[in-house]
Amino acid sequence: MNLKTINPLYVIGSVALVFSLATGGVDEIKTQQNQASLIKEERRELAAERIQLELSRAEEEQEESVANSRYENNCLLVVNTSNPNQYAGITPGEPVIDMALNRPLADGHRVCDVYGLTGTIQDGVVADPARTGDRAIIQQAIDAQGINATAQPVANGGNL
Repeated sequence: MNLKTINPLYVIGSVALVFSLATGGVDEIKTQQNQASLIKEERRELAAERIQLELSRAEEEQEESVANSRYENNCLLVVNTSNPNQYAGITPGEPVIDMALNRPLADGHRVCDVYGLTGTIQDGVVADPARTGDRAIIQQAIDAQGINATAQPVANGGNL
């Protein structure tokens, strides 16, 4: 083919084709980079969620260990204020009343309920809550203490 016989439309078409392929390639590369960035971000988020889950599990295990220890060391099971022959739940931030003295338990007492929640009395109220799901250890505490309607502390909030 002779250069003099090349149709200028072919040249313009070829240049346009090369240009469109080049710009299309750049767009494709940008799209792939954006997708790679999104995948990296998703991986970072999944890793952060996994770490948070592991920390949460470790915290729950530690909390359960604290609660089990309180049950094993004779925490005071609380009863209902309106019916002292029934157990009651404790509530963090609420007082537990000493029935014999008719006043809140003194600081330092360990209290617990039949639902697995334990705490210590601080500033006259239940604080430092810890929970266990170990029904056997709770039952051991119930069996060991029984209900003594005149001697057991009562939960201010009543029966749950």
